[in-house]
Amino acid sequence: MLVIPKLKVTDGKNIILFSDALTIPEGKSIYLCDSNLKGKTLFLQAIYHYLKKSRKSREKLLKKENEFIWDISNKKKLYRKGSKDVLLIEYTPAILPNLTINQNIMLPLKTINVRMKNKIREYLQQFDLGSKQYNSAKNLSFSEMKIIELIRAVMLLPSVVLIDDFDLSFYQTLLEKVLHIMFLMQQNGTVFIATGKSENLAFSKNYKIENKKVIEV
Repeated sequence: MLVIPKLKVTDGKNIILFSDALTIPEGKSIYLCDSNLKGKTLFLQAIYHYLKKSRKSREKLLKKENEFIWDISNKKKLYRKGSKDVLLIEYTPAILPNLTINQNIMLPLKTINVRMKNKIREYLQQFDLGSKQYNSAKNLSFSEMKIIELIRAVMLLPSVVLIDDFDLSFYQTLLEKVLHIMFLMQQNGTVFIATGKSENLAFSKNYKIENKKVIEV
């Protein structure tokens, strides 16, 4: 069970965005639909900041204040390093063009065995990228780069995956395969929180931003 306290995003003076506490069962997903690119991205980043806090800090927050406030005027950089616990997939692909597709997927993995290599090959073949596995990533299309990020997420086995601009990241023809991979991850308990500009009924719950507040549709 993923519990996120009340969130509040400010610019140091004014409230930009806020939400009530969220409780998301293991293996479920939520989707925030909003045309305001900045608003939905800040929502994901606020959740990411909260989840990057130590377990002890999160427990203390839930017991006392029960509210997480993120001041974006604070110049502290967003901690972007991936981890096994939570993974943020932003709109701009996190791909190193001079490495091969295979290397980009395996880069954050601590150990790689034969089973994992076979699994990577299997996923790449599902997206017609099997023959390009050892090619440079620089010639990939935008959607193909996002696919590589998703496959990398599968191999990292995070408990939470945050995806910004989900509907803009994948060609319509790829969505069914993408949702299938997400479903497999959800079977292992992974929680997905995604944003987009159009509604997506494939997610467990849909939300929108109304008068600066994130509300369930």
